[in-house]
Formats: sequence, C-alpha cells, structure tokens
Amino acid sequence: MRYMLPIFLLLTIPAVAAEPSDSGWRFEEVERFYAKEALQGVAVDEKYFYAIVNKHIGKYDKKTGEKVDSFSADKELLPLIHMNSGVYSDGLLIVSHSNFNQIPATSSIEVFKTEPLKHYFSISLGTVDGSMTAFDVGPVFRLGEEVRVPRNAFAVFAHYSENPEWTGRGTRWTRATEYDIDDIGKITTSYKEKTDSDDQYHFGVSAKAENWVFPQSVIEQFEPHSCSGASIGADGLIYATGHDLEEVYVLQKPYAGSVLEHYDTLPVTFHGQAIAWDRTEGSRDLLYAIDRPTSQVVVSRLIKNEAGGRDE
Repeated sequence: MRYMLPIFLLLTIPAVAAEPSDSGWRFEEVERFYAKEALQGVAVDEKYFYAIVNKHIGKYDKKTGEKVDSFSADKELLPLIHMNSGVYSDGLLIVSHSNFNQIPATSSIEVFKTEPLKHYFSISLGTVDGSMTAFDVGPVFRLGEEVRVPRNAFAVFAHYSENPEWTGRGTRWTRATEYDIDDIGKITTSYKEKTDSDDQYHFGVSAKAENWVFPQSVIEQFEPHSCSGASIGADGLIYATGHDLEEVYVLQKPYAGSVLEHYDTLPVTFHGQAIAWDRTEGSRDLLYAIDRPTSQVVVSRLIKNEAGGRDE
C-alpha cells in the first residue's frame, strides 16, 4: 500500500461533538493525527500512542503526532499475520494477534517493549473459538460495583456472518472472555529474550476464565462483520466497537446469565476498529481510536451526565 501523506501530521480542528445519547453521555472529538499504520488499532501510554496494523506498529508523540519509532515483523523470525488491538500496561505494549482469515483460527498475545519498540515475547492461545480482535488489561465493573478480581485480562474472540467458514460460526457466536492475570514481576526463561539480562517482566494469563456473548441489539450492529475493538473505561464498563459504524457500545457484566448488558450506544466520529482508553492520570476520559478511511488516530473525550441524562 502506498501512503501519500507526510510521515506525521497533527490536524488541528475545532472540537466535534456527537449528539448525546439517552443516558446523556457523549463523545467529543478533540484532535486527529495522521499515522500510516492507523488501519487496525491503537494503544496509548503517558507520552506516546501506538498505531497498529497487521505486522507493523508506529510509535508517535501524543502531543505533536511526530513519529519516533516503528516496528515491522520479520517474515521468518516473527511470522505475525494480523495484529489488531493493543494496550499499554506496566511498561509493556500488549497486542492481540490472530491468523485471520486462515483456517483453523488461532490467536496469540504478542508483548512488546517500548524503549526501544521491539518484540519481547509471545503467549500462544492456539486454536480457540473465534479470532481474537481485542485484548485489554484492567478491572471490569458493573455500574459502581468493583468485581472481586482487581486485575484481569479482557479479550474478544470474533466470528463473522459475512463468511462463517473463517471461524466456523456467524457473528452471534462472538464472545467476550475475562482471564485472571498472574502477578507482574518475573517471566520464565522460555519467554525471555536471550539478549536481555537485567530487567525481568512477567505476563501470563491463567486458564480460569469467564465468558459472555454480546446482546442481540449489539450483534445486529456488528453484522455482517464483528466486534473489532473493546477497552475498559475508568468507570469499569466495557466500551466496544464494530467494524465500520460510527458508534461505541457501552456494556457491563450481567448480574446473572451469560449475556453482556447493553447500557448505551454512543455516536462517534470514527469508523469502528480497535480502541484504547488513555490510562494516564488526568486523561482517563480520553478514548483513542483509528479512522481507517483516512489513516488517522482520533482522540475523543467522554462527557457524562448532560442535563436530562441518568446518573451512574
């Protein structure tokens, strides 16, 4: 693919606000950056954002949009196929990866160091039910109620009605999974780069997991594609996106049963794909997303409790 725009570009635009939803919540776009890798997803830390597409990651200054580093997978050493979403946690960039659209569907968690940006280790999930499109780290709440496990991983495994042969089922089989996370501190030598001898990181997911499907009201918006992104907000709710609609779906864990509850649908100014909340102090109301048609990273602020809206 040829990219005709400059390497970095900050687009200064007036704030663009979507209409408030029934809850009174709304997203307001605050800025956009051009990033040639902004075709699948984005992750963000205190100083940088990371645009993600398949085998490539671009690291950009979040204030200026200047590109400061990049990663491209070596075909022989790192046979990556479809990196999608990312999350920055405890000094690591953690990225969801799958072999989409090959058969059988397999998924893995790819972990990167960020200084400099380089692949660190991989956790293979092997053949799984669906294709992993989203991965996040953080607590999941009901409205105002923290779950028992304060640190966990949240993943989405997608199915596609447009071509069920890819994963064996249609979109309604898309599921959200919550894993326990092992303590961060050490990693086994089998996951460790031979060239690293000083710092030790650990990141592992346990076999223990809970699973939910998406409500029909959201599935109908995903189809014929699927869930392309999901990130846990500072309020502990699940914010999910589809493939191309300008909407974010707000979901929460149910009190009982196995279907996520659809709390709200919020209009946005980007077209689906993977998203990531900024976890930086003072910026936790900022959602980073990508707009694939324009190869731009879009930053939007969540504004709650407009007049007439309902409280949390």
